[in-house]
Amino acid sequence: MFVGHYAAALAVFSHWIFDLIMHTPDMPLWTDDSIKLGLGLWNNAAASYALEAVLLIGALWLYLRATQATSAIGKYGMPVFIALLLLVNIINIYGPPPAGGKVEMAISAMAAYLAFAGIAFWLDRKRAWV
Repeated sequence: MFVGHYAAALAVFSHWIFDLIMHTPDMPLWTDDSIKLGLGLWNNAAASYALEAVLLIGALWLYLRATQATSAIGKYGMPVFIALLLLVNIINIYGPPPAGGKVEMAISAMAAYLAFAGIAFWLDRKRAWV
């Protein structure tokens, strides 16, 4: 039971470290009044995309090593899905700004996140942990 807590804590901490690298100095260390941190890699679109792509492909490699396909979809689905995510990220970074206002953008982003999570869950069910 406690292993799950440590895994969650590690996930939160690692996410904060990557946010520190990516964000401009807008992340408060403690409260909104405290010092703001961020190294600003987002200011370099190519470098930020490269880092995200390396992390995503590395995570895919670890995942594929730790699981075994139970069907053809399980064998090829996740690599194709990761390629789709990389393409979507290219469009997100280099494409035109979205039409509509902030509300429309937030709704479409949430819908995309839910769809991607659903697809990943479905594909994960086509693999078994080794």
